[in-house]
Amino acid sequence: MQAFVKNVQPAAVQIAIDWDQANQVARSPLGVAAIRGDRLTKTVAARLASAGGYVATNTADELDIVAEFPILGTSVGRLVVEVKARYSNRAIHRRAETQLRQAMRKTGSLLGLLVYGGPSDVRTKLMDDTRSQDSLFGEFDDGILVVSAEELVSWSDRQLIGELTRLRNAVVHGQR
Repeated sequence: MQAFVKNVQPAAVQIAIDWDQANQVARSPLGVAAIRGDRLTKTVAARLASAGGYVATNTADELDIVAEFPILGTSVGRLVVEVKARYSNRAIHRRAETQLRQAMRKTGSLLGLLVYGGPSDVRTKLMDDTRSQDSLFGEFDDGILVVSAEELVSWSDRQLIGELTRLRNAVVHGQR
């Protein structure tokens, strides 16, 4: 409880998520693929929070989202989330990964989530750009999971926690 009061509660005060709007957008005919900017970040934050994460957006460190999932334990630190409007090419993706890694180092986190808005075919585009199945999740062993916002929102809580646990295990135990 002391850790929550010290680390999470101050960040939780900063949360300003319109839950009704986030849920409405996720169910709209255009879906998450049509969302951009701050609304996209809030939608991703709402999804992480609904799966049990303690979430802060637009932090003092200028990070898009920082989340803590008690189920993942404390050894990996917070989940740092970078939200991008869309995937366009591998070079821009590499810059986004670099930016996320810098934020992870700055916060002492071992886990990162790179979320792209737009079409849900991010993984396919990454595979096409790299021609390698191992690049599907970016540098998975380095603690970064890459996913589209549309896919993230469509995952059940169990699937989302499962993906984050798999990411955590890859970092902590070197397992996939």
